[in-house]
Amino acid sequence: MSVTLRRATVADAEFVAELYANEDVRPWLAVAGPYDRERVLAELERFEADPDAGALVLIEVDGEPAGVSAWERVNGRSRIAHLGGLAIHPDFRGSRVADEAARVLQRELIRGLGFHRLE
Repeated sequence: MSVTLRRATVADAEFVAELYANEDVRPWLAVAGPYDRERVLAELERFEADPDAGALVLIEVDGEPAGVSAWERVNGRSRIAHLGGLAIHPDFRGSRVADEAARVLQRELIRGLGFHRLE
């Protein structure tokens, strides 16, 4: 099983919206209000305008969409980022996808993007 992460694109908006609306996923999210396709597209547009400000991250297992996460810069000078929005599709639960995705994302934020603290 290969877990990879990439910035979500407009093509992923439907998957993300459906995942966040999934009745088996929704109770575990801290996302306030409805998270429909329009809200996903607004987030993607915001992060596309300033890629260093954050990202909606698609989690894939062997090339298949399996979940989503997000990060956002909260302090540019001190290089602090907030992580959140982690959701794994029910079909992939129990396979440690969330653990591996969190490790990969944290590693990229610290080593790849130079953040000093993750919250």
